[in-house]
Amino acid sequence: MVAVPARSIPQPRSLTVVTPTTTPRSRSRSATKTRSLPWLGACQKIGLGLGASLGAGVLGVYCFNVYLDSRWSRDFRQLDHLRQQELKLTATTALLRDEVLEQGQQTGQGWVSAKPSDLIFLQPAPPRPAEPAPESQPQAPAISVGY
Repeated sequence: MVAVPARSIPQPRSLTVVTPTTTPRSRSRSATKTRSLPWLGACQKIGLGLGASLGAGVLGVYCFNVYLDSRWSRDFRQLDHLRQQELKLTATTALLRDEVLEQGQQTGQGWVSAKPSDLIFLQPAPPRPAEPAPESQPQAPAISVGY
């Protein structure tokens, strides 16, 4: 075993707190600024309020524009789809018309104009008695409670 000499444990130093001292001149200058510009705090609050309102307004307008853009895109796609359907319907109508014309020409009879002797005339039905209208009571005008 080796003997180790005992060392003395150093004692902690006492701490001193140094507080900054202000000169009377600097103290009076800041107090003078605060007293001479009381409206500065009100202007700051108003500015913050206007900035927040402007930011919210810009965000609202942006969201509204995004909504309108998405709605316009959806409506444009729908319009484009309807145009394609219209073109298909027009082409189908033309094909059916051509097919009917070809069938009429193939039979060899051709198109025959209508004659009054070939037409059937029907007698009109007797007029029906009018149903009485249900009695409606006049509704009271809506009274606005909020005004």
